[in-house]
Amino acid sequence: MKELTSMEKDTIAEVGNISLGAAATALALILDREVDITTPNLNLLNLDQIRSHYPIPCLAVEVDYTAGLEGSNLLLIKEADANIIAALMMGDDPATKTDPLNDLELSAVQEAMNQMMGAMSTSMSELFMRPIEITPPQLERINLAEEKIIFSDFDPGDQFVLVEFSLQVKDLIDSIMIQVVPVQFAREMAAYLLPE
Repeated sequence: MKELTSMEKDTIAEVGNISLGAAATALALILDREVDITTPNLNLLNLDQIRSHYPIPCLAVEVDYTAGLEGSNLLLIKEADANIIAALMMGDDPATKTDPLNDLELSAVQEAMNQMMGAMSTSMSELFMRPIEITPPQLERINLAEEKIIFSDFDPGDQFVLVEFSLQVKDLIDSIMIQVVPVQFAREMAAYLLPE
């Protein structure tokens, strides 16, 4: 498959910038904390490269677009960061939270991701000037070094757009979140916004 053009990359980055900004606003409301997300950085990697570069145990949030756009993407958040988000949502002290997330905490993080993805799809609806609907996000704990099931419909050599952005929650989180988008889906998103 041919490389994305510079125009396509710039357009995808702008979609990420706008939609992730909406996600940050939603997370700030949930946590009652200032949340900052930086301008995203784009890379093209295949699944094997993603696994070798990002083996940190994390939570994977898969979202399928069902109307307005057709495709899926994956949001990866470090489990340590998810621990802090869960603690804040449940009124606990994040500094004392080091155990793996239990089912109740995972449910809280899934709700936070649900709110963030909902905000992202709303902002994308405005950007694309069409209703965009998503499925409820599916969340699971994975280790990328071992996991072989991510995007099971794709081959290990298939390329993905990796969107990296800094996530900062005042005084508590200074980390990286990663969005993984199949190249063809990214190209289709860019095509909607670029002139013929």
